[in-house]
Amino acid sequence: MHNGAKKLLPCAGCCNDGESRFTFSNDPSKTGQELPPLATRDIFQKAKTVVRAKGACGAKMSGPMVSESFAAALAEVGRGSWTLGIADQQERRMYKKEAELDASKRKEVECMIEFAWGGCTEVKDCFDERYMDDGIITNYAVTCGECPNLKLSYWEARCGGNSFGWLLEVEADPRVLLHNCDTDITWAGSGIRQTKIHAAFVGAFRKARYGADDDDEEEEGASV
Repeated sequence: MHNGAKKLLPCAGCCNDGESRFTFSNDPSKTGQELPPLATRDIFQKAKTVVRAKGACGAKMSGPMVSESFAAALAEVGRGSWTLGIADQQERRMYKKEAELDASKRKEVECMIEFAWGGCTEVKDCFDERYMDDGIITNYAVTCGECPNLKLSYWEARCGGNSFGWLLEVEADPRVLLHNCDTDITWAGSGIRQTKIHAAFVGAFRKARYGADDDDEEEEGASV
């Protein structure tokens, strides 16, 4: 490690309290991802700033709103039962090189970088072990039984041993819907405050990803 460099300790995103939880330490005994040399301060200070500006739960974020299709799906299903399916381990796609991304998948990755995914500032950073563990990012197709025309895409990577992911709507330009901070899944749809309708969607995705059923749980901070 370079002299004076610091370690980024997870989590690198927003959690239920709406705060970005970036902490730094000079203690080499603590686990965490070593910051890239020569750019440590600028890269991660920018990431911290972006997460606070865009990623705070419940905050109004810049960028495109959810599509008319997704808004219609919310209105149709409401607080009812969502049936979301996620690709299994055999059907997932692991990307190890930037060249493996086609134009559409590259746009999705660029969308997540705007929200400081793993502290990356360029697509190539996602394939650098100094940002993403083993330089690998993984994509899963997601389906919605009630609204089969919805086009959803889920990305996940491990950063310093912790997993971080984003569920995107990809009808046209990619739009962020959910953020996964090491199994803590929160609504992140642009410009929309989370309600119990959105909480039902969050719970359905959590069940699809981890098999957990929290139909009886209330999302903290959700309103009618």
